[in-house]
Amino acid sequence: MLSQHHSDRGTAIVVLGMHRSGTSALTGILSRCGVPLGSRLYDGHAGINDKGYFENAPLADLNDDLLLAVGSCWHDLSGPSARMVAAAATQAVSPGHGRGS
Repeated sequence: MLSQHHSDRGTAIVVLGMHRSGTSALTGILSRCGVPLGSRLYDGHAGINDKGYFENAPLADLNDDLLLAVGSCWHDLSGPSARMVAAAATQAVSPGHGRGS
């Protein structure tokens, strides 16, 4: 069982890994040990993954959005180029773009 220690800042546990590398299994184990995963998890698929994916949907969707912003996706083996990342970052911080506009 996890320690009941809490701080004002909180603690985040982030499980990262490649597709089909066991991240859902590890996150499922963490959940059974008392780690809260949030209330908006991806549902399972009958006959494929009945128990669910143990992924926080808003965070996984953010990851997909970030990859899309740099011209990539989860199954792109080459990954985004440094040029694409720099262009997306420049656009994100440019005046008139983002939350404050």
